Amino acid sequence: MKKVSYLLVLSVIVMFSCFASAKSVIRLNYKGTIKPGTCNIETKVSNVELGTWFLNKEDSGRMETDWVQFELDFNCKQHATQIIGAFQGAASANAHFAIDQTADSAKGIEIELESYSPTGSRWVKRKANEIGVLLNAEELKREGSKLKLRARYSLLTKNPTAGDANASITLVIQNN
Repeated sequence: MKKVSYLLVLSVIVMFSCFASAKSVIRLNYKGTIKPGTCNIETKVSNVELGTWFLNKEDSGRMETDWVQFELDFNCKQHATQIIGAFQGAASANAHFAIDQTADSAKGIEIELESYSPTGSRWVKRKANEIGVLLNAEELKREGSKLKLRARYSLLTKNPTAGDANASITLVIQNN
C-alpha cells in the first residue's frame, strides 16, 4: 500500500513538474511616479460670509458686491515646490461658481473667486474646476504657506431675483 501511495505522489510530482517546465512566460512591466505628499490645509474656515446684496433700483448699475478676503493656511511638512489645486463646484455660465439651486435660491447671481499672486502682485481669477498653481516655489519661500483669497457676488443677468445665495466650493490640492 505504501508503494502505491509513493508511486501516486511521485506521478503527481512529475505531472506538475511537466507543467512547471512549460515555456509559457509573461513579462510584467510596471510604471509609476513617486511624488512628495501634498500640503495639508490647516485653516478650519468652512463658511465665508459674503453678506447681503440688496437688489433695488438705486443699485441697478452695480454689477457686483465688494470683495470679501480670507486666507487659507497650509502645512507643508515636506519641502513643497508649489501648491497646485482646483476649486471644485458647480460652474456658472461664466465659469465662475453657480449658486446652489434650491426652491428659495437667488437667480442670475454667481460667485467670483480670486487668489493673490505675490510674485505677480496681482489677483488671479479662479474658474470653477480648473487646476492651477495656487502658490509657486518663490511664493512659498517668501509668503510661507498662506494663500490669500477673495470672493464676491456678481450678476449673470440684468434681471436677477432675490433669494438664498449659497454655494458649495471644495478646494482639492492635486500635488506639490
